[in-house]
Amino acid sequence: MKLAHALPEAQAKQTLILLDLHSSALIDKSLDAWISKAEADPAGARAMDRMVLAVAGVRSEAMHDLPDLARFKGQRRHLIVLDPWGGIILEPEEGFGDVAKFAFALNALRQQAPSFIRAGLLRREGKIAQSLLAWAGGLLDAGAAGSARGAFEQAESIAKRDNDVASMQNAQLGIAALYLQEVGTRRQAVAMLDRIVARPATSEIASRAWMLLAYKHRSSREVPRAIEAYQKAFEFAPKPSALADAARRHLETLGSEPESLLLPDVAAGNVRILYPRREVIVGTVQFAVVTSNDAARVEIYLDDARVAELTRRPFRTNVNLGATPHVRVLRAVVFDAQQRRLGEDTVTLNDRAVSLGVDIVAPKSGEVETRTIVNVRPRLPEGSRLEGIDLFWNETKIATMTTPPFQHDVVLPSRFAPGFIRAVARTADGATAEDVKLINSSGVAEQVSVDAVRVYAIVQDRSGRYIPDLNASDFVVKEDGNVVAPRLQSGADDPISIGMALDTSASMKIAMTEVIDYANEFVQHGLGDNDQTFVVAFDEEPRLVQPLTRNREELSAAIFDLSANGGTAIWDAVLYSLQNFHGVPGKRALVVFTDGDNNAGSSTESGALQYAREIGVPVYVVQIFTGRFENLEMTSNENRIDSLAKSTGGAFFRFTSKKDLPHIFSQIRDDTRGQYLLTYVSRSTRPRDELRRITVEVPGKHVNVRATSGYYPK
Repeated sequence: MKLAHALPEAQAKQTLILLDLHSSALIDKSLDAWISKAEADPAGARAMDRMVLAVAGVRSEAMHDLPDLARFKGQRRHLIVLDPWGGIILEPEEGFGDVAKFAFALNALRQQAPSFIRAGLLRREGKIAQSLLAWAGGLLDAGAAGSARGAFEQAESIAKRDNDVASMQNAQLGIAALYLQEVGTRRQAVAMLDRIVARPATSEIASRAWMLLAYKHRSSREVPRAIEAYQKAFEFAPKPSALADAARRHLETLGSEPESLLLPDVAAGNVRILYPRREVIVGTVQFAVVTSNDAARVEIYLDDARVAELTRRPFRTNVNLGATPHVRVLRAVVFDAQQRRLGEDTVTLNDRAVSLGVDIVAPKSGEVETRTIVNVRPRLPEGSRLEGIDLFWNETKIATMTTPPFQHDVVLPSRFAPGFIRAVARTADGATAEDVKLINSSGVAEQVSVDAVRVYAIVQDRSGRYIPDLNASDFVVKEDGNVVAPRLQSGADDPISIGMALDTSASMKIAMTEVIDYANEFVQHGLGDNDQTFVVAFDEEPRLVQPLTRNREELSAAIFDLSANGGTAIWDAVLYSLQNFHGVPGKRALVVFTDGDNNAGSSTESGALQYAREIGVPVYVVQIFTGRFENLEMTSNENRIDSLAKSTGGAFFRFTSKKDLPHIFSQIRDDTRGQYLLTYVSRSTRPRDELRRITVEVPGKHVNVRATSGYYPK
């Protein structure tokens, strides 16, 4: 619409304006095709759909009331983002250039619309310095650092002139945030922040300054100083506020808590366990126990086994949780000098709400004479409804339990009969989980208690065509060289579940548009109507941005709103993504989009491989070129990624281009849809921490079989 009509429209809708500004004397018609292309692009269309689109010539009447636009003269054509009152926000650099990058920049600006609208309102009220600060903050969060710096410096100058100390310090906070992103200017940033915390104009400014100092210390791996700064940030932050919540969240990830909340809690007689609260908690982790002054001894238990006894303050110890993110329970019991029990605290680790689980908690012994009470404990994700728990003796169903307590009196077919008890939990949405306990198996029962083993196998002929309609009897499955009897659990028409892990770290900034484009292409054209997907984004930590869904619009919305910052924790992302498959039945696969650079996180590639084998999910990695690698030889990290993919039955696609995507996505979809899900119960006597190797063959048919090469018992 014409700009004169667009302004009241944007004000009514409280949204931004995208203005096509041109000279009325000469309109470059060739650029109309570019605009049509941008509107046809899914990301561009979504960004523009939430803005008011306007057109104006440099000599139109509307321009007389908008002096900011006076600088756009001559014969050039411009695409400019305006606030609802016609104030200039930014002319995206990619206007009439790369459509994908333009859409990404436009969407980033749209996400900051509240900041830009607030800036426009402040400007109309004559509060110029505050208006510039709101505008600069929006630009900074939208990734337009260069323009943000100029706005912060302009705000600082005006605030100094007006003797507005609060606005001046807020501008300096913005400048310091920019300085911290560059190695050569970090000392200037710290000096500026030190001056602010010495004499802050407001407590909120003090809190924000301490937050930036904490960020600097954390990036320099000065953890004690970072914790001290975050404590200060929480102390000065208004409560409740997003600033206070952020300071507390950062403290928790570093294994601490706000002292102003912790100390009164302990003074009331409570025991508190402190540990780094991350999405994936694996490896050796430090736990601290905070308790009253009369405490003399602390016992630490991991899954009911005592792992440490602490007799000196501070009560801290390192506990090895293993390489994979299994649910673990850590308990601290505190005693005084007379050995009187003062209290305890318990924390459950890696208990993700998305996981469905079931445990056979009784009988504890694997030796049963004639009968025993079987007690089963289900673990339900939030929002799920348990439909029932089926109990089996070997392959015969003997009971279905629908209400607690989930227990059943089992009578063996004969005295000391050998076999296994299997419990299968089912939710209303079709998710299942299993646990198995061996009974009277010559001592093996005390060594082995694992879920039924799942093996996903892809069978192709020598031309790469998938072989359908195979039966369980067509397969020969061996565990550590011993033949096992598999059952076939899937059909050709079963829906598939695919997780997508998208690298959104700082190293991906120049390729972020490609990541969004590739992922959306897969969502729109790589899946069937009944297939479902979840999306994980990862930088220094992974996070679930879209739970499992069949809704393509929700998936695209989650993908389009991503941005790039921070380090890269690939192995944490793989572990976290695989956790989201717990309780998801049927055919599954994980697709990771990344540049392959790993520089953060606490997990290892061996832990990721071990867990992928346990879960039974093939991993596909689509590597995107970001210019970080100058030669064609594989780096050591790429070799590890390649090994992970192939060892799980997946594949590694190195430095893909967009023309390769249809073939790659077809392979992933067809691989997953063509999977045969085989299950069996292991009778192995190998130690639980050793790999059990699996081979899958289809003899006599001249085919190639891809399957996981082994697993670790849970």
